[in-house]
Amino acid sequence: MTGEGRTCVTHGPITVGARRSRDAIMASVLGLGLIMVFLLSLAHDEIVEALVAENWLRAAAAERAEIVLGLGLFVIWGVLTVALVDLFRRSASLSRDE
Repeated sequence: MTGEGRTCVTHGPITVGARRSRDAIMASVLGLGLIMVFLLSLAHDEIVEALVAENWLRAAAAERAEIVLGLGLFVIWGVLTVALVDLFRRSASLSRDE
């Protein structure tokens, strides 16, 4: 333990506070989520096309499905971005308090 009530996590030669380690993991997960949403948004036309080809979706509903899928991915992108910005703000305020 270092200081009062503080714990440190050691990653090889680097020692990081436990809170910063959790923030780093959360930032990594959010970043991976953003990458996944980006890649899905690039392929959302092909995803709907494959659903139509496999008869999971009617051809008449394909255009609407593309719009709904794109909108859903846009909303998820926004939520992940807001969460990442909030994480950065919280981490910056913790750095100023120390």
